[in-house]
Amino acid sequence: MHTLSILRFLLICFFALTSYSISAQKNNLGKQLLIDVSTELPHRIEVNKPVAVIFLSPECPLCQNYTQTINQLHQQYNQQIEFIGIFPGKAYGSADIKQFAAKYKIAMALYQDPNFQFTRALEATVTPSVALYDKGGLQYFGAIDNALRELGKKRVVVTELYLQDAIASLLQNKPISVKKTVAKGCFINTR
Repeated sequence: MHTLSILRFLLICFFALTSYSISAQKNNLGKQLLIDVSTELPHRIEVNKPVAVIFLSPECPLCQNYTQTINQLHQQYNQQIEFIGIFPGKAYGSADIKQFAAKYKIAMALYQDPNFQFTRALEATVTPSVALYDKGGLQYFGAIDNALRELGKKRVVVTELYLQDAIASLLQNKPISVKKTVAKGCFINTR
């Protein structure tokens, strides 16, 4: 009987820790301090409507190549979804990021994550990668689409529009069929 009580206690602790971990993941978006590139002031992201977080780097060729897709998605969904670009680290200053935004006509809000707090919290490891949030927490994380088979090798035809499909499902209150993919791209050095 004593062993059964201990087992129940351990199971309760396990489920409590698991639900805490899930809750922490759901609520980590607004806890990290970012720097608004346009004002250079501290900023926290609030989820008042769904948010598509896109990790970018000005020097990453894949980020440069994906700007057209990102701009199209932003233009198509910006009334229902907030799009934000995150630039991890201090390697690029606000002038570099603004130049990148001007060159590629990026109209979404841009933030710098100088100490990688936000980047680490979302476990982003490459650019470009995306995280789609709503009030319920993280709904999709990974690649924008499957255009890249592997580094240096693109597909002739893109067959999976992961971010676009996730956004459409979210806006239609339908289950998101693919919740996580592996993004391929330029490594984020979080040191």
